Amino acid sequence: MSTSIATLPSAMPALKAFHASSFAAPPAQRAPANVQRLLDGVPIPAILLAADRRIVARNSAGELVRDLLALLALSYGRVVRFAGAASEPFEFVFARALNGTAASAVVTLPSGGRQALWRVNLGRLEHGDTDEAAVLMLIDPPAASVGTLTALQRLFGLTAAEARVLALLLDDCRPREIAEELQISITTVRSHLQALFAKTGTRRQSELVALAWSAA
Repeated sequence: MSTSIATLPSAMPALKAFHASSFAAPPAQRAPANVQRLLDGVPIPAILLAADRRIVARNSAGELVRDLLALLALSYGRVVRFAGAASEPFEFVFARALNGTAASAVVTLPSGGRQALWRVNLGRLEHGDTDEAAVLMLIDPPAASVGTLTALQRLFGLTAAEARVLALLLDDCRPREIAEELQISITTVRSHLQALFAKTGTRRQSELVALAWSAA
């Protein structure tokens, strides 16, 4: 018996251990302990939704993000829509994900007098031998605040230039976009990335971003 996870990023291999009984939540809609442990292994905020849009669980990374659920409008425990302006309606991206197609949306919410962007990716979790299914939401919160970046700079001994590159990475920018934003060469960006990897003990951008969010 094998469980397939359609269209989700490769950052979540542990979730391949799901069984049909794992995400078929009991009547109280509480996730089994083994499912919760698997979710907690995902380094970014994640919310597991049943096929009826009811929230089954969220991971420990999600618990650390203040007002994470403010991203969603709920009714009787079910998600009915995104709470802010979105690039795609929730019902559209949820239906796509439930049907096995990758889906994503950018949601804009007011925060501290400015508009903050939340990136949401959805994918279907399914078991090949049953019709049971659930949808996993992976959520990229807005970029870290100046105060948080200052703390990270002190924690890892980053230069100002390295901290600026890290800030843009946390805002989901690619190296070429970072080069354009900072008006530096792509070679310089890669040099800063190598310095960031060395100072943080990471080897890839995904590890660096996950570490930065966990340390924030």
